[in-house]
Amino acid sequence: MSATDYDAWLRLFANRNELAEEYARMLRHNGTSWPGWKDVNAAILRRWSLAGLKYIKTRAWKIATQDL
Repeated sequence: MSATDYDAWLRLFANRNELAEEYARMLRHNGTSWPGWKDVNAAILRRWSLAGLKYIKTRAWKIATQDL
């Protein structure tokens, strides 16, 4: 996917909490070594800032690990 594709994909989520749910699903499915994380995180930075990225990642990790 291109940067534009990731930006368009992010627009599907109304807010950071919705994206955190999807990010958690992706963590469970892809693991941490998936090469796409760099592009996903860059798109999040473009839309929400560093604080937004930190919020999404922190919430996603909590969601992804709550059932383990």
